[in-house]
Formats: sequence, C-alpha cells, structure tokens
Amino acid sequence: MGRAKVTLKHIQNERARKVAFNQRRKGLIKKVSDFSILCEAKACLIVYDADGNGEPVTFPEDPAIVHSIIEKYETKKNNKNDKPPPKIFDVEDFFDNRNGMVEAEITKIQKEILNIKYPTNDASLNSMTMQQKLFMIAKLDAKIEACNVRINMLKNKSQTSHPTQLNLVQQNISQDQQVNLDSTNQAADEPVARDKLGELVGWTG
Repeated sequence: MGRAKVTLKHIQNERARKVAFNQRRKGLIKKVSDFSILCEAKACLIVYDADGNGEPVTFPEDPAIVHSIIEKYETKKNNKNDKPPPKIFDVEDFFDNRNGMVEAEITKIQKEILNIKYPTNDASLNSMTMQQKLFMIAKLDAKIEACNVRINMLKNKSQTSHPTQLNLVQQNISQDQQVNLDSTNQAADEPVARDKLGELVGWTG
C-alpha cells in the first residue's frame, strides 16, 4: 500500500513544531548536500527559525563559500537586468546599408541576365533526333578544338606554324561537318534545319 497523503498545516504545539523544524532542516540540508555532490552543482542553503532571532544554518557551513555563491548570483542577476545601450544609426550606417542592398540587387540582376543570355537548356533540343544531337556535339567539339589550337598558337607565338595548323583544323572541321550532315539528312526528316543547329552552337558554317 502507498503512503497516506499528509495534509500540510501549521503545527500549533510549539514543542512539536520545533522538533519538526529540526528534523526537516536536517533532511533539507542532506538533500542539498547530496544534490551538490552527485551533480557537482554549487548550491547554497540558508535557514532561519520562525522567530528569526537565532543564527542561521547554512550549507555549505563555510561562510566564505556561501558569500561567494551569493555574490556570483547577484552579479549574474545585475548583468541580466542591464540592458545594452541602443545602437546609434547614423548617416554612414544608412548609406552602408543602402549600398549593401543595391549591390545585392545588382548581383541578382546580373545572374538573371546571364541565365537569359546563356541558357543551360533550349526547348528545341527536346525535338531533335539522336543523329541531330550527335551532329551538334561534333560541331561543338570542332569549335573547342579550334579554340585550343588558337590558344596554343598565341602561347607559342610561332608565326610560321599558324597558317599550317589553322588550315589543317579548318579542313578537319569541314570534313566532320560534311560527314555528320550527310548522316543526319539520311536518318531523319524532322523540321530541324541546319541553320537552327548552327544557331544553337554559334556556328555560321
């Protein structure tokens, strides 16, 4: 069976009240001590009797430790109540804020322009056949190869090798274009014209 519920009320008998006070005070000190040891907590307990005339019973018993805990509590409480001074928003802060907003808007617009100018996808690619896509890839590869050769020419600064290498690349590009174009025209009759392919890869033929 569980313990019967105890009704808390003031003890009228003075002698019984003092006995209960001493017993409960010892039990309370023990609980605070156990809590401090088990949890490594800095706990402080101060108990006065009902009259408040006698010396208080404290935990810990060392007054220096009790004072240090109380001072720490008061310091924390005062720091919490102290509000930081309001920030002064002057003209320089205003223009810095506006400058940041304008720069963010410029960056946003630049990204939108790049997406419009250099889209990563084109609707006409969905209607192209595999042969037409391969033809477009071949043209892109040829342009990349031509750019690489041009870059190497500028790095080497070899005037004598420029015409030979450039003519060789142009011949290879023309041959690749002719072969892929013939394959595309024979494989499908879709209404994707060569001009459209050239528009997609930026090739004018």
